[in-house]
Amino acid sequence: MNMELLEQLLQSWNRVVEQFSTQETPLIHTVTAVESTDLETAWMACLSSVQAVFTNHYGSSEVEKRFQIPQDYTMFMQAIGGGWKSLQSLQWHLFDAKTVASQTIANFRVFVLSAEEGEPICESGFWLSIGEWSDKHEYLLCCDRPHPKFGAVLDGHDSHPWLDGAESCYQRANSFLEWLESHKSSD
Repeated sequence: MNMELLEQLLQSWNRVVEQFSTQETPLIHTVTAVESTDLETAWMACLSSVQAVFTNHYGSSEVEKRFQIPQDYTMFMQAIGGGWKSLQSLQWHLFDAKTVASQTIANFRVFVLSAEEGEPICESGFWLSIGEWSDKHEYLLCCDRPHPKFGAVLDGHDSHPWLDGAESCYQRANSFLEWLESHKSSD
């Protein structure tokens, strides 16, 4: 385990929590189980279900070659875990592992599997839905090794790379850690 990266994630997350508290919109935890073994089990179940859906469509060889969760996000989900929400009017939400899986799979079914025959899928990259804010913004993490946006967090404002391409989304950060740091208070 990369202890330096873990320490950076913990520090950044603590600052994110502080920032939301100073704005009088503290983050609440939406999941009850927070033991590290529970986080790891939930994360492994998430990966298994998402990978199964991707494999059924693209084949195991393609998924093995391309699908990879960036290390910073994997560490965050195993050490801290998602399931955080601000009750401010725009309701910033960082998904727990179960919601990452269900939202990613739902998007894949709608945008990729339900595409009309002959209708091109705009982008076949691997993406995880990791959070949202407001009713139109979904945070998407690129998990496709050869993709130029690998590791980046995009804001799919009424869009998704599978629907309109990655260029239709606003890039919020080059990595999950950078995205977290964009939410913490400045020194």
